[in-house]
Amino acid sequence: MSTPVPSAQLGGLPVTAGPTSAADFWLWKACAWAGPVYIIGILVSWAGVAGFVPPPGEDWGPQKIAAFYADNEVAIRLGMEGVLFFAMFYFVWSLAIARVMRRAEGRERILSTIQLIGGVSTAWITAGCAVLWLTASFRAHSRPPEGTALLNDLAWMVFDMTAMATFFQMVAYGALILVDGREKPLMPRWLAYLTFWLAASLFAVFFMPSFHTGPFSWQGLITLYIALGAFFVWTVAASWYTFAAIRRIEHDEHAPS
Repeated sequence: MSTPVPSAQLGGLPVTAGPTSAADFWLWKACAWAGPVYIIGILVSWAGVAGFVPPPGEDWGPQKIAAFYADNEVAIRLGMEGVLFFAMFYFVWSLAIARVMRRAEGRERILSTIQLIGGVSTAWITAGCAVLWLTASFRAHSRPPEGTALLNDLAWMVFDMTAMATFFQMVAYGALILVDGREKPLMPRWLAYLTFWLAASLFAVFFMPSFHTGPFSWQGLITLYIALGAFFVWTVAASWYTFAAIRRIEHDEHAPS
């Protein structure tokens, strides 16, 4: 039999939390699957359907940018609608990670809260950029090219320059792994160091406004492919070990005492 969680105070009333039910664990796993769904959905919608790999160049003039959106209006509209559909899956996935982190963190739950807020912010940033790219394609044939170029520039500025939201999410996740003091931590320590290294690669995006071409432009090797690739690598790794951690927590709670 598993041991009940001690009583706590909620609104002045004592509340006793029992062991996590099988239905709760099923919900955890369902939320954890939102991560892989997000990755696949975003890559198919943003890169495949909308054709944003490679994206319109940072060095393009207004006329060329407007022509890109006008010529690909339907594909961009469908792709960005797909991004908007899948964006909030990232928030759901971050919630699953927060539930796992709280089992290792203790009562304060500071790191799990930072991770969850970072996940919510990343989800909204994903959706916000999709709205801007979608708007840029809307009436691209009739709008002055400068207007389309402004929407495109704004979308890429938001996309890259808000990377600190995801950075704090990743750092909080890695820090939790290191402070997990149990004999067998829920997640391997090497994952924390990999997370820190991948998070550090996001700082490359802050060079983007100073370079219109080359590896630090928004279409460049470092800013787009390496930094964005690091984000997806971390999402895959964190998803894998979130599933493993949920299985272990479920096993430990239902193991005979």
